[in-house]
Amino acid sequence: MNWQSMLALIQSRVGAGQVTTYGNCSYWAFGHRGAGQSVRAMLEAAAIRGNQSWTNRVVANNGMLGRATHAHGQLTQLKSEGVPFSGPSRVDLVQCPPIP
Repeated sequence: MNWQSMLALIQSRVGAGQVTTYGNCSYWAFGHRGAGQSVRAMLEAAAIRGNQSWTNRVVANNGMLGRATHAHGQLTQLKSEGVPFSGPSRVDLVQCPPIP
């Protein structure tokens, strides 16, 4: 699995106004939810190559946004797509359940 393959998975499953989690991406790619750090590295590689609009739709299992260096753009995008928040940087996963 490489960042291009991970990006293709996200593009095929997660549309505007939707989110998924690092754990779900791990499950899609590796068949288990324990590879979150590998997923994060792949998403960072995709993001620095101009794919933030897709990688921004991946959040932590508790709804928290990504690292602080990218969180502002992620917050702005998700809010503009209508994703509900339950705190300043936490997606409301009850109102917007992650794509499994």
